[in-house]
Amino acid sequence: MDIPHPYSRRVAVLAEVLDRPAELDAIRERLAALDWPVRDPDPDERPPHRPGRRHLIVEVRLRRAAWRAEKAAEESLNELASRHGLALWVRESRQLTHERGRWRRYRVVPRQPEGASALERRWNHLRALAGVSERRVWAPATMTRQEISDWLATHQLAGHRYAEATHRIVPAPPERADDVPEPLPLERVIVGAVALVAAAFCGYAMPGLSGAGYAVPALLVPAAALAIAFATRWEPLAVRLTMPVVLAAGVFALGWQASAALPSWSPSNAVLSLLVAVLALGLAPGIHHAFRGTWLSRNGPLVLTIALPSSGVLIALLGRLIQTSYLEQFGIPRGEVRTQSELWEYFAAGKPLGLALGLCLLILGVVGWIRHFFSAPAFLAVPVTVTLCVVYALTAVVLAAEGAGAAAEQAKADFRAGRTPASYFGLHPSIMCVRPTGEGPVAVENGPVPTDRPVLSFGASGTWIWLWDAQRDGDATTWRTFAARREDIQLTAPTTPDCAR
Repeated sequence: MDIPHPYSRRVAVLAEVLDRPAELDAIRERLAALDWPVRDPDPDERPPHRPGRRHLIVEVRLRRAAWRAEKAAEESLNELASRHGLALWVRESRQLTHERGRWRRYRVVPRQPEGASALERRWNHLRALAGVSERRVWAPATMTRQEISDWLATHQLAGHRYAEATHRIVPAPPERADDVPEPLPLERVIVGAVALVAAAFCGYAMPGLSGAGYAVPALLVPAAALAIAFATRWEPLAVRLTMPVVLAAGVFALGWQASAALPSWSPSNAVLSLLVAVLALGLAPGIHHAFRGTWLSRNGPLVLTIALPSSGVLIALLGRLIQTSYLEQFGIPRGEVRTQSELWEYFAAGKPLGLALGLCLLILGVVGWIRHFFSAPAFLAVPVTVTLCVVYALTAVVLAAEGAGAAAEQAKADFRAGRTPASYFGLHPSIMCVRPTGEGPVAVENGPVPTDRPVLSFGASGTWIWLWDAQRDGDATTWRTFAARREDIQLTAPTTPDCAR
């Protein structure tokens, strides 16, 4: 079964074609393949006739923004005619839109039965508040209670018949047309948004408060819930009272968790988090528009099946490259050092990959919005997007390698100051003293073996261990790394600066 193409815009295009059966059949065949309906103009739509020509109304269906939809429909139809050699010319176009108006949802619930006990009445009331109903109905917002009641009484639905004596409509429809509620004003929307942001900032500020400072969130969060209840018109009443409390408490908890995730509380961190969240919300639809209707979206499972195994190998190689960049600053081969776990290779690649992914998603989001609003040709968008993503990915890798070099320089400075350097993604440097295990000479590469001062060790994975001597005589180009067989030397923690026994 053929799946129709999804669309969000309909544009009626008046096209002029050659009045020949063969041409008409070819045009209808190509348009039918795109699920674009074709019809003859109605009498009041028919323009002046030209000899040998006739007019058709083509409904071009697109998935894009309403802005410039007519231009995109014209370009799509002209491109189709040019590509397939169709005798078709675009004359006019108009977007098909319909005013939907305002509608409200009502529920039909049973009235309280006569002679019911207080418990039964309370139970029925709670059921109505919880949204339990016998029937649901949508009606224009301008319909009054009597009009809705009369409309329901005219027919039954799936065996249910409405009777005004035994049923009631909730929420209560307006009694008069003048009582119809207006749409939610913009100022109320702003009040609700400000209340949510205030509750989130209260949660974000909690770790930095003490003493009387806790009174601020204790007052602001309930005030935010009241502001949300004032700004909304949720029905029934139980929902209107419960949802603001849930929303205010939820964003308060999210703000508290965000403060724990960031290094320290500060207004700049809060503003940065808010900007990142707004940017992510703005880019998410753009990313959807970028992949919509493409080969990747149609073959997503196949692409993931191929990409996931290979991406795991590439991520490990990238992490190993970053570890290699770190050890190269000491002149130690990566293969001669044992890491605590192979997972550290993936952790090392996490930061550059996250940076590259974020930049690529930024580009994809921008391209997606451009694709949504403009009809840019794909042969330009695809190579430009791929090129920028590759450049950003390579830039992230280079920055990661430079970061590894900076971390190595900091480790050298810590070692010279007598401090144990910090670990770096599974590489654990240690300050050690070297003692020969025998009386004879020690087999060493780039000797001699220093026994009167500490050296830096990263461990060993084979029979040779590589060590870094910071105090070896020479200039900046001197190779300060030496290697010795593990059975020929003993490494011990230093007890004195000169490694004396």
